Amino acid sequence: MLTSISDVKPEPPVAAQIERLRHYYEPLLERLYDNPMPRQRDMEQLEGIAQRYQQRADFISDLALDPPRSTAVRSQAIGGSGGVFESSRSLGGWPC
Repeated sequence: MLTSISDVKPEPPVAAQIERLRHYYEPLLERLYDNPMPRQRDMEQLEGIAQRYQQRADFISDLALDPPRSTAVRSQAIGGSGGVFESSRSLGGWPC
């Protein structure tokens, strides 16, 4: 059966989509990680950033090109110097 253009529902706002993902993942994060709070804050940050976007494709494109600094993802510098890798970039004017 063909669907007319008027029957197609528009996508919810990008921030609402990220909010749904956050609600889905929060219980999983609590089960999988000893300290889920940094990852939950990352999801909240993504939700806030997503409020500036009308199209999911634009949000994902900007996120892939200029990812926010994560509170959960840290890496020791090569050579075991104990350094922490943190990006100094920001996304869409949002401080990271």
